[in-house]
Amino acid sequence: MTVVPVDGEAWDSYLTRVAGANASNLRDLAERVGLLENRRWPAFHGVVIDDQTRARASAALDLDPTRIDAMHLSAYNRRAIDIDPLVDSRTAAAARASSRVAWVRFTGSRFCSACLADTGVWQLVWRLPWMTCCPTHRLVLAHRCLCCGQLARTGRGVATTRPVRGRQTIDTRVCGQALPHSYGHACNTDLTTTPARPVTQAERDLANAFARTIDTGAGVAVGRLWPALDCLGAWQRAACYALALGCVRPVTGGWAPTHPWVSPPHSAEDVLALAIAARDLVDAPSVAAAAGVLGSWCDRAGITPTPATFRDVAKSGTVTDPIIGALLARTGRSHSVLIRNLALLDGQERLRVADFDIGDIPQLIWPCALPADLLALRSPGPDLVRAVTALTLARIAGATSWAQAGQALGWTPTQGAQWSRYVFRDNHHSLRKRIIEAALALAPHLAGQPKRHRWAGRPVLTGPTRVQLAAAQHAHCRTSTAGAWCPCRIRTETTPRIAATA
Repeated sequence: MTVVPVDGEAWDSYLTRVAGANASNLRDLAERVGLLENRRWPAFHGVVIDDQTRARASAALDLDPTRIDAMHLSAYNRRAIDIDPLVDSRTAAAARASSRVAWVRFTGSRFCSACLADTGVWQLVWRLPWMTCCPTHRLVLAHRCLCCGQLARTGRGVATTRPVRGRQTIDTRVCGQALPHSYGHACNTDLTTTPARPVTQAERDLANAFARTIDTGAGVAVGRLWPALDCLGAWQRAACYALALGCVRPVTGGWAPTHPWVSPPHSAEDVLALAIAARDLVDAPSVAAAAGVLGSWCDRAGITPTPATFRDVAKSGTVTDPIIGALLARTGRSHSVLIRNLALLDGQERLRVADFDIGDIPQLIWPCALPADLLALRSPGPDLVRAVTALTLARIAGATSWAQAGQALGWTPTQGAQWSRYVFRDNHHSLRKRIIEAALALAPHLAGQPKRHRWAGRPVLTGPTRVQLAAAQHAHCRTSTAGAWCPCRIRTETTPRIAATA
């Protein structure tokens, strides 16, 4: 008897319905159709199908080959999963290579009990880790049989996709898993009675976003459109970061993998919890905003982020790498923060920022180059903040250490090291970030002074710090009668950040 497949139906569901309609079982049907290889089920049954097997099945079942392909998990290749390695080699190594690219499970399926009660059809999309809700009945998908406690539609062992109870006629609406210590007897629990809770609006929005990304092949993450696999990869990485930093805990308690990157949750509840926790990061409008979200996660976890913080949790990705780079540029030792900020600039910006030399830097930079609140700090004083900003500019100009920067500006090497350490200590008042930002904003304009190298003739400074700062080169603002040039002379539209702080 010919059975017409339902749109979106999974291959194993269709074969089970064909076997039931013909009063047969899966094993006998597979032998007649030509699915078996040396009397064994093919590797990754229901995931990929080779040309010869597809041709035999097409002729035996009177199906168009494209309909057969549409019932295999490979129909979502490069949209929700990446199973390219399995095309040439159906081995465990190829499966591991696929799992390292994106979340994928080669066996098992979630299910909607209401859908099974209505049609008895298992949807292929239920096998995708990101599919958590039924859009028709608005229920969270289940994943286990409540009687035997086993995952639905898994093969003989977690690592195989071969059907269980192949010699028995299996109804798609009942659990076909073998009961423990039952000598192979199937569970046969009616899965249509499995309770399911309604989805919330937030969960429904997330499920719709994932479905839209998979259907269209593209999705929005961090303020721009990405290919579907990159977009879902951003969600996956954000979920792994949230889990590692303690922002979320598994809901069911049955999922706590050592490497969550390659082990997606079976439970839809866990996926929803991870997605809700990751949403602030992925939905951020820009890389800078996303870096702020990731930084707040690290702060709540009491962690100072380093490259290893994220490298050990998930592999690098196109969407998240700039976010991590922006976050690391804000944290760490002042030397590391400065180097990372320079590394974020492209080639043209880098040349423009570094187009000056030591002779263009006064020992105390212009006060209008710093925010007013920095100049109002009592500790450290405004003169010391201006001096350390000048030291930062000397580092940008090529000095390899704070001691060398101090010596280049006319201070002693010891003062260059001690002053920078004192001002940047414990990132007091976020001085590290604010001073480096002010220096990077001022740097492109130092080469535009009317008289180049006018600060090269530096005074010889002796005595205590207060005396030395008082005798140092003071770059005055143009509002002062002594100010010949300062950032205030730059037009607002060319340097909005400096003009805003003037």
